[in-house]
Amino acid sequence: MINNPISYVKNTRQTYSKQYETVLTEVQVQFGNEKPAWIPYETLVGMSEERKDFRCCIDELAKELGGKWHHQIVTNGRQEHKQIVIEYDHKKTT
Repeated sequence: MINNPISYVKNTRQTYSKQYETVLTEVQVQFGNEKPAWIPYETLVGMSEERKDFRCCIDELAKELGGKWHHQIVTNGRQEHKQIVIEYDHKKTT
């Protein structure tokens, strides 16, 4: 299930952009333990759409291989990274 992008929003504000000559809605987001950052709301929506597309591609690949996928946390020194693991029977694909 894909997370709701609004769940990462800490705060909102309206700002005037001289560059675009319009009022923009910005959202303060925090996805993990990083410092919160202000980004345009449209950017957050775009990120969510890309994530949906990416997840569909992973679903299709796992299905094609006859397997399933999951996230795995990998620790490298002090940093943690999330990676995608697809488990499938290698003998069936050759």
